[in-house]
Amino acid sequence: MKKIFYIVFSVFVLTHTIGGRTYSDHALDQMQSRGLTPSVVENTIRTGVATPSTNGRIIFQTQEARVVIESNGKVVTAMPYSP
Repeated sequence: MKKIFYIVFSVFVLTHTIGGRTYSDHALDQMQSRGLTPSVVENTIRTGVATPSTNGRIIFQTQEARVVIESNGKVVTAMPYSP
């Protein structure tokens, strides 16, 4: 008789809160590697042009950066502005 083993992987996405804003681990990693600060991200969300994206996400863009957030406000990723 064969025994079948199932391995279940759980993926936990850690989040962090900075200045009242929630950031995913991915967002913080990308911000650090791209030289973006939380203040740049927050300014982009406050003053940027908002464009709806997939899965309820919103992209905010300024001349400084582009930021993607979930519908609950959590920052998913951020990158410097590129024309």
